[in-house]
Amino acid sequence: MDEKAEINNLPCCGPTETAKLKELPHLYGFDFDLHCCLSCGRTWVYALSTGFGSGRWEWVAESDAEEMLNSDGEELQQLMRTWGQRLD
Repeated sequence: MDEKAEINNLPCCGPTETAKLKELPHLYGFDFDLHCCLSCGRTWVYALSTGFGSGRWEWVAESDAEEMLNSDGEELQQLMRTWGQRLD
């Protein structure tokens, strides 16, 4: 984990501590960061719209989170392109 715990309002546990696990590539007008809820252990991507300045939490399956953590460069870019297409 690359940052100290911070309080975020997550869909799983409400206002709770999270740890940012990794900054992810910017795609589709969003800034993505991978977080872990320190209360229940679920992983989430915070998708911040760079054009509107608003964000939302998107749940990430454990297998996808592991891939995000273990990928870099073009492999991570492609993974995020595929994952990000699910956002509406």
